[in-house]
Amino acid sequence: MDRDYKRAAQEYRRKYGLSDDIKLKQQDFPDFPIEAARLRSVYVLSAIFSISTAIYGFSVEWIIFIPLTFQFLTAFTATAIFNINSTLMIDLYPAKPASATAINNLVRCTLGGIGVGLVDISISAIEEKLTFIILASISAFSVILVVIEQKYGMQWRIERLNRQARGK
Repeated sequence: MDRDYKRAAQEYRRKYGLSDDIKLKQQDFPDFPIEAARLRSVYVLSAIFSISTAIYGFSVEWIIFIPLTFQFLTAFTATAIFNINSTLMIDLYPAKPASATAINNLVRCTLGGIGVGLVDISISAIEEKLTFIILASISAFSVILVVIEQKYGMQWRIERLNRQARGK
């Protein structure tokens, strides 16, 4: 995540002829593409997450180290994606980082609780393989939200900052 940010910062500095010692603070550089900088790695992580989730559904009947390996990959990539999302939320709302973190955790825990209940019902009804293929498909299709955020996120952020500036 830091590497992606540094790469985006370097590209931004090069584009605008800024020296390396200038810190790219959001209030000074509202057109810095923070969304693109933070979300670069999500595509690879989401692919690994979706593939390992799908394979996990098949592997539960295999020897134990195989499902544990896919469980590790799923948990690792889910945590990495969550950390990227949390960092982006704090970047987008620097004046209220605790609120951004709290709402992020609330949504994560609520969806997690609902998901666990639905997975249990689904496994009972259609078994593990199809359940985890459905979960992997939902995860893969959710990447569309990342594409939308990367495309429109800066525009929405600048509009929000302009509304806040007019309101003060």
